[in-house]
Amino acid sequence: MAVRKSQTKTSSSTKSAQVQERRKFKRGSILLAALIALLIMLLLGLWWLKGRMLDKNPRLTLQVVKIDSTGYWGQGGNKENLVSELDLKVGSDNMMALDMNGLRKKILAIPNVADAQVIWMLPDTLHIKIDERVPKAFLAGGELVVDSNALVMNSRECLGVHEKLPVITVLGGSGNEYQPGSTATDTLEALALLNAMQENGSFEAVNISVLRNKNILSGTFRYHGNGAEAEEFVVKLPLLDCNYPAMLEKLRLTADYLLKEEPSKRVIDLTVDQQIVIK
Repeated sequence: MAVRKSQTKTSSSTKSAQVQERRKFKRGSILLAALIALLIMLLLGLWWLKGRMLDKNPRLTLQVVKIDSTGYWGQGGNKENLVSELDLKVGSDNMMALDMNGLRKKILAIPNVADAQVIWMLPDTLHIKIDERVPKAFLAGGELVVDSNALVMNSRECLGVHEKLPVITVLGGSGNEYQPGSTATDTLEALALLNAMQENGSFEAVNISVLRNKNILSGTFRYHGNGAEAEEFVVKLPLLDCNYPAMLEKLRLTADYLLKEEPSKRVIDLTVDQQIVIK
């Protein structure tokens, strides 16, 4: 009989513990559901507050687009064209809804733009800062220009394009048709020569022909030696593996010699190893 009483007590204790566990679980579930409901209400409240205070706040409506650029996009009507290109609606766009990174990517996709910043100036002004590429030469046969990295641009969308910019002609190159935004890799050597000329200061190019089938750069250069009036020379240089600064120094010495000793000769060929051919 004592054993039966003990078993009855144990069974009763087990049932009581199970009941308590179920009650705890039920209370926990109710508490969790209440917390979730409270969180949902809080999120809805924040969403409503955002709509009232930010998205629909008339004080955060785009009113001014300020564009800073020393180039093409900083000039008069070009600013309005850029605002239109970016699909910005002054007087109706909400500042909070504007995708600043997306706007910057659109601006950087413009061929003549080197870098850009898009800044929100509270409460209603968008400030756009643009650094533009500098045209270095025309591509022969059209209105396209290239910068020092051979990035192709439309000359009509570049400030500082002067009729005296040198013209680069490529013969025997890739044959690809250049488009604004593409890279004219066939002109890289000619552009390296132009950069070396700018540092040297004694020469300026009128035109440069890239003769890939002959491994030659050929062009008409103006020499400003000793402060005298510019003199033109037809020059041939190696296309590949050429130290252009050193070549220009050799060219300067040769031009000085010709002007003093043989002024009728105006062709200088530096493509032959260790030789200077003059005609």
